[in-house]
Amino acid sequence: MNKRNLKLTKKIEEILGEDELLTEEILQGLKNLENNKAKNNWYISFTPNQVYNLLKRKQFEKAGYDEKLKQTIWRNKNVVDRKIQTE
Repeated sequence: MNKRNLKLTKKIEEILGEDELLTEEILQGLKNLENNKAKNNWYISFTPNQVYNLLKRKQFEKAGYDEKLKQTIWRNKNVVDRKIQTE
């Protein structure tokens, strides 16, 4: 995985945290980070397809599907696994 994808993956992990979010909420969070680039020193242009492909990787998993909005709900698999191990 190249550096650009690694940075984008880390930002998606940061946005998801322990929450379960819709795809659109993840994209909106990335756009907010991109708009605040003066504060964060972070800027990567991305397309929604790039984000969808990164979400399909091993560290993220589908938590459900919202029929009304017709969007997938995603969560960070690593955070969920750590919770299970500590219980």
